[in-house]
Amino acid sequence: MNTILGVGLAVSYVSLDDVLAGVKRGVFANESTFRQAFVEALKNEARRYCTEVVYERVLRVILDKIVRGRMPDVVFANVVMELEAPPSNDKPVSRRKVEEQLKKYMEKMAEPHLSVTVWGLATNGWRAELWVLKKIPLNGDVEMRIELVIDGPMPDVTRHLLRIICSEKIQIVSPKDLVVIFGV
Repeated sequence: MNTILGVGLAVSYVSLDDVLAGVKRGVFANESTFRQAFVEALKNEARRYCTEVVYERVLRVILDKIVRGRMPDVVFANVVMELEAPPSNDKPVSRRKVEEQLKKYMEKMAEPHLSVTVWGLATNGWRAELWVLKKIPLNGDVEMRIELVIDGPMPDVTRHLLRIICSEKIQIVSPKDLVVIFGV
């Protein structure tokens, strides 16, 4: 059982719905505690959407490393997730987080990789937005376009992303991910 300390009690975050319930109760004092609960729930939910081999050998390994590494954002394979501390009530995702952080991370990830589709998720625990970066060939050059795919309640949008990344070929774009999966 995965637990996160919240309001002095050990609470299990097995699903994204559990995380949303914690957000509604106001148990996440900061972005760090929200991120840890979110990633633990993401790990558990990924098991339902991915094949066992993909889950055990790729996603679980990478997501375990993210939780232990205390990284400020969730970045793995061709996915960038920008999490913000949950507000006290249901509000849209911060435009600043999307424009100044998520989209810039997506562009940075896509620059050296011509054929990679980059997915971006921004969430405040209540709501989430799923974005995709597409590369459009134009007169011998490439234009990067970032488009909104879906927005709505955090569990629904995150599960939509899980269905996508677990049904497509997971594109490992970072040497760090390869080291995490296969070792040195």
